[in-house]
Amino acid sequence: MTPPAAPDWGLALGISAAGFAARAFTCNAASLKSVRHFVRETISDWGLGPFADDMTTVVGELAANAIRHALAGAGDADTKASLGMVRTGGAVVCAVVDPSPAPQHAAAPTTWPRPDGDCSSWTP
Repeated sequence: MTPPAAPDWGLALGISAAGFAARAFTCNAASLKSVRHFVRETISDWGLGPFADDMTTVVGELAANAIRHALAGAGDADTKASLGMVRTGGAVVCAVVDPSPAPQHAAAPTTWPRPDGDCSSWTP
């Protein structure tokens, strides 16, 4: 399902709630900056300002993945992906939807330093 082109596609779909926010974005750098600003503003409006940096980082990564794997090769600068955020209880759930018909695939696990500080390989 491709979300409507309106920036607030949740409202275009008739979804309107105090704990729901959505924004469309393109692969344009200004659009990505706008999404990060939107996240920071929304999280602050929800009274979760101390988590704005973390949420902006998470959404930035999700949006970058959508841009890299779906929007950059779409061939149309106006092709959009969408971010949706829902505040429910003590949690915020966010999702990014892109127009790619390709199924997602699992990547190999990342190797991390061990929790005890040993720099040898450790997979969480």
